[in-house]
Amino acid sequence: MSQAPLVFTGTSGQDLINFVEAALQANVSFNAGATEPTTKYAYQFWADTSVGLLKQRNAANSAWIILGNLGSTGLDIGHDGGQCQLVYASATIATLLPYNGNSIDLWNGIIWTPYTIPDVGITIDTTGSVWDNGAGLTTILASTEYDLYCDYNAGTPRLVGYKHSVASHSLSDGRQVHSLNKNWRLVGKVQTNASSQLDNTLTNRGVISWFNQRKLPLHVDTTGGTSTSPSATEIDAAKRLSFVTWGDTTSLFAHSGAISGNGVVSSYIVIGVDGAASTVLSGGASSLANHQVTASCFWANTISEGLHYITTMGAVTSGMMTINSGELRGDIWG
Repeated sequence: MSQAPLVFTGTSGQDLINFVEAALQANVSFNAGATEPTTKYAYQFWADTSVGLLKQRNAANSAWIILGNLGSTGLDIGHDGGQCQLVYASATIATLLPYNGNSIDLWNGIIWTPYTIPDVGITIDTTGSVWDNGAGLTTILASTEYDLYCDYNAGTPRLVGYKHSVASHSLSDGRQVHSLNKNWRLVGKVQTNASSQLDNTLTNRGVISWFNQRKLPLHVDTTGGTSTSPSATEIDAAKRLSFVTWGDTTSLFAHSGAISGNGVVSSYIVIGVDGAASTVLSGGASSLANHQVTASCFWANTISEGLHYITTMGAVTSGMMTINSGELRGDIWG
């Protein structure tokens, strides 16, 4: 590493040899040093060893432009650094694990820099980590949607939660970050339950990943549900499928099975989204009491980011309808 003046001021042949050697050494090392070259030129390179960055002088010779990180393949230019996946570990812990690599790019205040995610991952704990609810409150809340971020944290990355309704994420340099803090990079989302803990079951998907999203199944048996309503009404609130989701993915849900009425009636089922019936009914008329008819329906659509639930709704022209056999199932991405 070296820097050298590029204007010859010597008087002898040996001075010239020394000047040329020093200038060549400075050139091949990109003027490497902890301080900027004394004499600067437009488009000149400088390997700034104080911060590990390669810089280039601008056309006006008035400032340095950061090109990338020294010692990194391709200077990490265009490197997304999302080689990770957020997963549910327990009712109190979510973990950011390496996935198809082990790197995540974080903003260090100057440039996006890759950090290695350890094999054991980076965890966030519902009892000891930072859960920012705004106004300086950092204790996790029950029944609350949090965006999870990987925080630069002065070079020691950690996971933090931030209440989604207070401030969300936004795009910066092609990366999703906290809208108020570029040092926080979005990695996932969780919805806490009534006990301020995490859920990840076939009926409640409360932990999803931003990077490397996978298909997460949901399922519940609806057999035995009944309805006496002439309009589509939720059959059993205990048999909902609850989940958090991103706003740019398509979810698919379907109900299949058989239903019957306790008289010569018409019975129907329909999938409900957050308590509202979708537009497609399935069912039919019964010519005899308790005569079973096949009833299958589905719902597929994008849905806004956040917490939602899918349920089975039913209607009957008179009397009571019963789901003799049925299941509600679907998939989300996260």
